[in-house]
Amino acid sequence: EQQRRVHELLEKVTPMQRKVLQLFIRGLTPQEVAGELGISIKTVSSHTTVLLRESRNIWNVPDHKKVDYRFFVLFVAPTITDEPI
Repeated sequence: EQQRRVHELLEKVTPMQRKVLQLFIRGLTPQEVAGELGISIKTVSSHTTVLLRESRNIWNVPDHKKVDYRFFVLFVAPTITDEPI
């Protein structure tokens, strides 16, 4: 089930959003992601908003539950293999 959800998420996001996701999975903070990709923190925030919105829908996370970039480490990372995403 988790693999299906991750696959669905990866199909719905852009290549840049995948890069942001991959760096979050590696444990980087939003500021570190911005530095690594050479983009602004505002751009990282925009990508994160999309990733979290899609994740909320796929994982059926209620709107009242607070989620942030650490969601990816907890729910996406365990199902990702060494293959690039």
